[in-house]
Amino acid sequence: MAPCKIYDIRVNDSIEQIERSWLIGRKVILTRQSVPAPDHLNPSWSDGEGGFFVVKDAPTPLHPTTPHPAESLIIPRVHAAGDCAAVWRAGEAFIKAHNFKVAGTTREHVPLQYVHGKKPVGFEVPRVLYHAEIDDRYFLITSRVPGVTLMEAWPSLDETLRD
Repeated sequence: MAPCKIYDIRVNDSIEQIERSWLIGRKVILTRQSVPAPDHLNPSWSDGEGGFFVVKDAPTPLHPTTPHPAESLIIPRVHAAGDCAAVWRAGEAFIKAHNFKVAGTTREHVPLQYVHGKKPVGFEVPRVLYHAEIDDRYFLITSRVPGVTLMEAWPSLDETLRD
């Protein structure tokens, strides 16, 4: 059987499971461990439960995978936009996958890194933990900014705040 290319996989299925780790874009592995990665080559962040998620290059050949359920308690999918984009939460970070068909578009990590570098006062900017273009797909992992999203807050806002 020929190796599967990422564009053969729906964007909502960009994360697959390999036992107790996750394959992202068929090129990188996300593992959970008790300590952060000891170097700057492998991004890591808190899982929110005393451990850490770590990103590493996937081994070759790949181990067999199973579909990752959207309702997973460890890495739930929190957003899906048809087959254009999907977002998962992994502890204190978000994993984003986008299909890109337009060459030359500015990737999300570029303005995020620029604004983060300016050290704005009064609000937090997500840190870019990892980004990659794999085949026709763009992957971005950013830190989670504390607080609630507008979508979470909207039902409790009165009309004056909604306008």
